[in-house]
Amino acid sequence: MKSRFSSLIYLCAILAIAGSVFYTRPAMAAIQCNPTPESVSGSFAGDLAVPTGTAITDALVNTDPSSVDRTFTIDCYDTTKPTDPHFSSSVTITVLPAPITVSCSPSSAAASINQDVTWTAEASAGAPPYSYTWTGDSPIVDDAGKPSTGNPVTVRYSTAGLKNAYVTVTDSNAQTQLNPPTQCSSAVRVSSPMADYGLNADPLAVMNFVGQSAVSNRVAIYVVSSSGFTDPVTLSASPSKIAGVEVTYVFYNHGTSVENATMTSDLYSKGIDMVIQAQTPIAKGHYPDKITVTGASSIDHSVTISLDVNIIRPMFQEF
Repeated sequence: MKSRFSSLIYLCAILAIAGSVFYTRPAMAAIQCNPTPESVSGSFAGDLAVPTGTAITDALVNTDPSSVDRTFTIDCYDTTKPTDPHFSSSVTITVLPAPITVSCSPSSAAASINQDVTWTAEASAGAPPYSYTWTGDSPIVDDAGKPSTGNPVTVRYSTAGLKNAYVTVTDSNAQTQLNPPTQCSSAVRVSSPMADYGLNADPLAVMNFVGQSAVSNRVAIYVVSSSGFTDPVTLSASPSKIAGVEVTYVFYNHGTSVENATMTSDLYSKGIDMVIQAQTPIAKGHYPDKITVTGASSIDHSVTISLDVNIIRPMFQEF
């Protein structure tokens, strides 16, 4: 009696992921033989494993930096009639190279307005060399004002706030990372520069002792404001003794006899005058950077002044 399978025509096909897949994505294939009697089985030739049942799953590995084609064939036949014709079907799957991985980070997590911040990207896999396209909360551009394609890139932010950066990396095969652009690992908090100031002073005070006491020349002291500093600055001076002699310091509004040791913002450029007083002669000599004038405010700063001391003996005329 003729086998009921002998007159059947077996149609064989592969169901597989169409087109291109990344090497990390499994390739799925299935055997279809129509009709499908129990005695029909299949074999699979190619880079994948021998099927279990009627389904095949395996990873297509591509370690090359460019795409690789993989061709697979399924063969359907009647196991009870091995001499009967076999029916085959093939599929070609293009396996892309490993996807580009990208990370990026700033040179610092905090910066001031108009301070340099450098963003650096790191790329791997794909086919170097890479090109980079940067975007962010503030334009990241080159000297020509176009979106920067370099790496690393430096930007100066003109406004305060939290600044993020993003980068898209393209390799020499025109492939980019998955889901571009990549957001950098941390943002930069940009703040306005802290208001500050400095003290300037005439470099030298001179005391001429004719008798027991002396008063120095007036030494002008100025406040130099930066970043909008406007706070009052109160001046004091030290030391309290010079060469063992007690001294006092008196501050006046510049060019006047009005005593005042506090400079408000309207006096910054005019300055305050300081004099040194002593009731006992100080040893003659040059005292470099001997006197320290300190400005007390929300921030304290100081400046040093040198002192020259002269002992002048009176000349007597005989009559």
